[in-house]
Amino acid sequence: HLGTWQHYQDVPYITKDSLPASPATRAAIDAFLVFFKERILGKLTNVIIAQYPEMAATMQLVTEYIRSFPHIQEAFRERPALDLGPLFTCAAVSVGGSDRTHLDWMDDPNLLAWVIPIGEFSGSSICLPQLRCKYRVRPGDVFGLASRRLAHRAELPVSGRRVVVTLFTDRTLV
Repeated sequence: HLGTWQHYQDVPYITKDSLPASPATRAAIDAFLVFFKERILGKLTNVIIAQYPEMAATMQLVTEYIRSFPHIQEAFRERPALDLGPLFTCAAVSVGGSDRTHLDWMDDPNLLAWVIPIGEFSGSSICLPQLRCKYRVRPGDVFGLASRRLAHRAELPVSGRRVVVTLFTDRTLV
């Protein structure tokens, strides 16, 4: 998990995964986040603001709240890549994705999580058992869902390697 959240704390903080001891790992994380922000986050931010203005307004308030803390401001000055823009606070990054049906209990129930598979892969779907449906996903697709309310899982790709980036808002921040 990269970015900021407020799990079990009184104030937001930079996630442990964002703060590796190794300078090389830190540089790799920052390079990935810069690439992701430049290629995907700007476009997604514009779509959310245009299509979901009330949700975007809530997300912007959360981001403003996080940025109001001096220790977060200092962290973002030192590592600007950790600031995920006006709407996003945290990104879960995983290779493959979760193939177990689950709910994301730490996500805010009134906001959507945004799932973005990247890489070179084929033959994968996101499954929504409560709705008795599944949707094929391809590299670069963006899938928004109420991840705290709607059980979901990802089918592993038939071939290739998939990295899944899930953007979400920690429920304790809203």
